[in-house]
Parts: sequence; structure tokens; C-alpha cells
Amino acid sequence: MAEINNRLLRENRLFDSVIWVSSSKDMKTEELQKVIAGKFDIDLSGFQDETSGAATLFEAFQRRKKFALILDDLWEPFSLERVGIPIPTVENGCKLLITTRRVSVCRGMETDRDVKVGDEALASPDIKLIAKDVAKECMGLPLGIVTVGRALRNATDISEWQISLMGLKASALNIEQMEESVFSRLKFSFTKLKDDTSRSCFLYCALYPEGNHVDANELIEYWMWEGLLGAVDSISASKQKGKIILNELKYACLLENAADNEMECVKMHDLIRDMALTIMKTDP
Repeated sequence: MAEINNRLLRENRLFDSVIWVSSSKDMKTEELQKVIAGKFDIDLSGFQDETSGAATLFEAFQRRKKFALILDDLWEPFSLERVGIPIPTVENGCKLLITTRRVSVCRGMETDRDVKVGDEALASPDIKLIAKDVAKECMGLPLGIVTVGRALRNATDISEWQISLMGLKASALNIEQMEESVFSRLKFSFTKLKDDTSRSCFLYCALYPEGNHVDANELIEYWMWEGLLGAVDSISASKQKGKIILNELKYACLLENAADNEMECVKMHDLIRDMALTIMKTDP
């Protein structure tokens, strides 16, 4: 994305302005407004609310006519209107590009086109196959892949890759610094769940054996009987609340769908389960 930004700035014939904005994990609407305003040399400190700031930013974007806005490292979807960003259309020729590791962000932002990065092939076909398994064991998590990738940098001996893969399958802790880098990012996904009810329901899933395919309806019923869903007027309402939480956990990539011909099932990735057990050990 940095290369795209630099190339647009050097060779730009498509846009009147190119704007790069770095987001952060806990950035609120007003904070995002201030960061964008800084790119336009606008001071929003005197505005009373985000609506006034949005109007000012909207006018600033309009003055720049055809723009390309790049939002890097987005963690949560947001409303373009609330921030003050004109909606890109074919007619106005504007473009909005975002980078994120969450599919739910793409859905929430109603992206027109999604591009999944990482299609560069390794020279050795055999190592390439093992590398794909290594990436799967890292759950496709950027920090995990970077950490393992550094450990295997310039490794051309296939046995070295095989040993690393076996170590990953046995325990994430066998890879140097794996726990700190991966677990911290995974725990962020846990802490970003909407409330303690969702977090408790997630931790409950770790009580199932590793690799277990869990009947989704059974799981929701256990949440109900354990009292994790709180006071709800009826069983049907309680089940509906459980279904909403289940979908939230899947959107956060803390649970994933498990193939089963007869019933809806979910499963928890081994690394996710390790993280959940670690949380429960430190905070029962």
C-alpha cells in the first residue's frame, strides 16, 4: 500500500489529491476526524461536536475534487458520513482504499472489491506446501507469520521447515517469542468483543477438547443453562441472543465454522484455545 501511495504521488494522473491516514486500534470518530484534518492543515479543536467537524471535512474534501484516500490498519468499520468523507462513486471519480486484517471491517465498510494479499510463491514447491501449513498453524495472523518467517528466513533445508511445522502443531510456545507476539494480538480480538457476556461465552468454548466440532445449538443451550446469557424473558429470546453472540465470535475470527453435513457446528483454532486457557488461568 505504501508503494501504491508513493507511485500515485509520483506519477499521479488520476487524482487531484492523494491522502494517507494511519489508523489505530482504539481510534474513535473524533480522533479520526482530527488526523484527517491535520492532513488538510485544519484545526478542529474549536468545534463542539463531531457533526460540525464532519461538515468542515466534507467541504475540505469537496475542494480537493477527485481524491484518493488511503486508510491504513483499520480495526473497526465506521460511517463515512459521520466522519465527513464524501462517498466515492463512479461519477465523482474518488477512491477509498483500506487495509485491515478483519473481513468484518470490509463488510461493515461495504467495500466494492476485496484483495487478499500474500500470493508470492516460494522457489521450492515442497517448501511452498509446508509454508502454507505453517501459515495455517499461525491462523493466517500477520504477527504470527512474521515471527515464524523471521525464524525461518533463508532456510532452504526442507527438514528445518518440517521440524518448525511439527513444533507449531505441538505447541505455539515452542517457537521463540511466539506466545508474546501472537497471543497479544489474539487477546486484542478478545478484549474488543462488545461486552463481558460475549467474552464469557467465548471462554466457555475453550472447555471443549482441542479440535472438537461443537454443535452450535448445543453450545447456545449450555450458555443458557450456565446463566451466561443473563436474564432473558423467554427461551426463544435467550436462544436468539446466543445466536447473535455466536455470530459475533465468528466475525471476530475467534470461532470458525466446522464442516458437518447434519448440523451447524463451530470449532476453535488451537492457538485461540491456548490463548483462552491462558486468560482463564490468570483470571479464573
